[in-house]
Amino acid sequence: LIAPQPAQAQLGLGSLIVTITFPADGSPVSGTVPVNASVSIIGSLTVSQVQFYRDGNLIGSDSAAPYSVSWNTTSTNNGSHTLTAVATDVLGVRWNSNPVTVTVSNGPPPDTTPPMVPTGLTASAVSSSQINLSWTASSDNVGVSGYRVYRNGTQIATTSATSFANTGLSPSTTYSYTVAAYDAAGNLSTQSSSASATTPAPPDTTPPAVTINQAAGQADPTSSSPINFTAVFSEPVSGFSGAGVTISGTAGGTKTVTVSGGPSTYTVAVSGMSTDGTVIASIAVGVAQDAAGNLNTASTSTDNSVTFDATPPSVTINQAAGQADPTSSSPINFTAVFSEPVSGFSSAGVTLSGTAGGTKTAAVSGGPSTYNVAVSGMTTAGTVLASIAAGVASDAAGNGNTASTSTDNSVSFTPSDTTPPTVTINQAAGQADPTSSSPINFTAVFSKPISGFTSAGITLSGTAGGIKTATVSGGPTIYTVAVSGMTSSGTVLASIPAGVASDAAGNLNTASTSTDNSVTFTPVSPIVLENQQPGSGNWRMWLHNIPPADDVNKQIKGYASATSVNKGESITFYVTVNPAQQYTMDVYRMGWYQGLGGRLMQSIGPLQGVAQPACPVDATTGLTECNWTASYTLAVPPNWTSGVFVVMLTNAQGYQNYITFVVRDDARVADIMFQQAVNTYQAYSNYPDDNATGKSLYDFNSYGANTVTGTPRAAKVSWNRPYADYGAGQFFQWEFYFIRWLESSGYDVKYSTDLDTHENGVRLLNSKAFLSVGHNEYWSKPMYDGVQQARDAGIHLGFFGADAVFWQVRFEPSPLTGAADRVMVCYKNSPDGHSPDPVQGPTTTVLWRDPPVNRPEQQLVGVQFSGSIDVKTPNSPYVVQNSSSWVYAGTGLADGDSIPKIVGYEMDSSMSNFPLPASVAGTYQVLSQSPFVDSYSRTTMTANSSIYQAPSGAWVFGAGTTSWAWGLSDDGDGYMDPRIQRITANVLNRFGVSPPP
Repeated sequence: LIAPQPAQAQLGLGSLIVTITFPADGSPVSGTVPVNASVSIIGSLTVSQVQFYRDGNLIGSDSAAPYSVSWNTTSTNNGSHTLTAVATDVLGVRWNSNPVTVTVSNGPPPDTTPPMVPTGLTASAVSSSQINLSWTASSDNVGVSGYRVYRNGTQIATTSATSFANTGLSPSTTYSYTVAAYDAAGNLSTQSSSASATTPAPPDTTPPAVTINQAAGQADPTSSSPINFTAVFSEPVSGFSGAGVTISGTAGGTKTVTVSGGPSTYTVAVSGMSTDGTVIASIAVGVAQDAAGNLNTASTSTDNSVTFDATPPSVTINQAAGQADPTSSSPINFTAVFSEPVSGFSSAGVTLSGTAGGTKTAAVSGGPSTYNVAVSGMTTAGTVLASIAAGVASDAAGNGNTASTSTDNSVSFTPSDTTPPTVTINQAAGQADPTSSSPINFTAVFSKPISGFTSAGITLSGTAGGIKTATVSGGPTIYTVAVSGMTSSGTVLASIPAGVASDAAGNLNTASTSTDNSVTFTPVSPIVLENQQPGSGNWRMWLHNIPPADDVNKQIKGYASATSVNKGESITFYVTVNPAQQYTMDVYRMGWYQGLGGRLMQSIGPLQGVAQPACPVDATTGLTECNWTASYTLAVPPNWTSGVFVVMLTNAQGYQNYITFVVRDDARVADIMFQQAVNTYQAYSNYPDDNATGKSLYDFNSYGANTVTGTPRAAKVSWNRPYADYGAGQFFQWEFYFIRWLESSGYDVKYSTDLDTHENGVRLLNSKAFLSVGHNEYWSKPMYDGVQQARDAGIHLGFFGADAVFWQVRFEPSPLTGAADRVMVCYKNSPDGHSPDPVQGPTTTVLWRDPPVNRPEQQLVGVQFSGSIDVKTPNSPYVVQNSSSWVYAGTGLADGDSIPKIVGYEMDSSMSNFPLPASVAGTYQVLSQSPFVDSYSRTTMTANSSIYQAPSGAWVFGAGTTSWAWGLSDDGDGYMDPRIQRITANVLNRFGVSPPP
């Protein structure tokens, strides 16, 4: 088989080199070993297979590298053998390896013969926990090494002996065993035949336990003898007798025991009790034994005590607590009290007697110790007595009660009163009628004493407005009924419906009758009461010959956190002083006050002031806003009356300035809502008026660089800065004079500002009339909408000024504080005539009459701004037209008559080139034709006042001049005219608003 090198190699086609890699030449081998070969290819030949030979005999072949076969050497004789590998290429040529010589060395053949099956297996139980096994020895071709022991089919042990002791078994249990022999080679015989044995039971060493309790069905408590207990042993016993029972407890007597039953359950009967108390039975240890001789343990119990009770319950019966005596009511109640809980007590156990006629019956309720006995059926006057016989109820032990005892078991009965009480109600003696005082008093007189009469039993009616409430005092026959809560004039009537009070017999009253139960209420306005307080003129500046503080030196200036505050809330003030020094704040309410014009409400300070920082100016919009530190917060007392307030600021050097704000009364309904024109104050304010940096919405008093408007004026102004100059805005120019006259006349008025109308126009619906006075030029869309909606809801409008609703504005939050509506926006028009306002549409800040807004103020006011007279030029006269109008009633004026000094500083006209307001036919009238020379055009123009009635029924008056208020009240400079006062009163009267008589 070892071939020479093939011709291919000689021809240069390539060759294969075959090498046996395992086992190594000269190594010993045994068992089954691998024979491995490798083939190295030279040239382009490939291998088809490799065959392996032992001593020239084929062992096996492999056709894929790595090449290997498995050789079982046990089939070969021990000794030296030669291994060769032959590779065949794809051309069929065979290539031989060098031979490898190995030595085979295998041991003798293994033992595979199992031992013989063991025989003669026996099992014997020698105790309750051990079984002994034995068997005949087994044989094997080589030798037996040992035995495996199986119990119930599971191996439990191995042993080399032919016996085995199985311990730790359970008593009274049958066990089955087998054994199997095994040799040293691990050959195991078949298991032997089985043998079984049963362990005996263990000896009894457990003592019997015993319980003793009162017998089932034993009454507890009981008055019977004997008392039975049940003793139960855990197993049958012997030797148990009465001597083994221990009796204790509080029951007196020589108690004896009888035992019956057995051998596990016994009845223990105890007798001989002579006095009440408990009877307790127990069993001592060692008084009985079981079959194994074990003595019992001491007894245990869950209920081995029985109460012996031979005492009968006693009972008392008396009239019930709170039972009227005498009484006309039925039933009459008695209380029966037993000495212990009883059962079986019913109306049959009650004996009724006494002199009261009728078929009396008793109803029993309650228990088990205390019962209510209700007796009814009485028809004639007399006594009713109740008693309880012996033996009609029993306690838990079965003892029947003794007969009742009593201290008061008699009640006198009189037939009931069935006549209902009558009542009259009339105004109280001395009650003023009419009256402005509250409460209004009525007197209610019942025909007999009654109870249960309260304010809920009063019916209030009449025409007086308000939420009327009644308070009742007095009684039990005559009561005072005090009625309060009236807010407007009218009658107040009080009546009492039927069934709101009852007499002693329970009869409900009839409805009231009256001869005079109506009182006329004429309220006094809070304004009247307020102006009766002492006034003060110290709110005026210049009293100390020191000029007011100015905006250049800023000796003292300030502003408020809001333009208005509701009573009971707080407002914060921001004050600067220069140089730093102390200052005071005096808070005045402005009104009539005996002609003094104000009332000192509160003095604050001295406070330590600081020089606050300069107020920056926004270069784009011209907005001037101060970032000052708060100086003082005023908590407005809830009893302050709504009004316009000024704070007089005075520094230590005597310099003074104002802060103004309004106190609102949001909860009160008043005849008039007066709107302070703070928007116009802010529009004209150029703080600081220093000829350098101050800016307003006007060019005439704005300084510094041009803004987005194209001129120095601002497009935005802020309330977070003082008003310029005196600090009160335009309040003392016109509105003050109107307020002074209004409050001197006693009109019922409350106050708000432009911003309040902007934020909540619905507030206008709580008054009969809305007043805009003096110079109310700047309005937001919500203001215009709110006032127009109020008019259309029937609220009257009085524009006692001119130039109202001229410019539209918007409001924005403060960029410094974030507070809402602290910045007013009004871009107006640039010099080229176009609006630089970035918002174009219904809220563009241009004239109301101009595009794109197109809502001429004449449609609301009745007239609209037409021209002005310079403030340094005297006013023109007011010239009457349509003097037959009710507006002029009582003035004596005729067409063409004039009233001097009334027309100025700005005027309105009725303009035919703009639409008139919607009105009831024939009600729109021009009331004046007042010529004046316009300061700008230097032409003669005509100012008009007007009146019209809206389709809602609301009247709207437009005075057409900002100076109208000067005709109502002045400072002795000749403007006040009684005809202007009468015209104003006529208009307010037509508004449904009148001063007190």
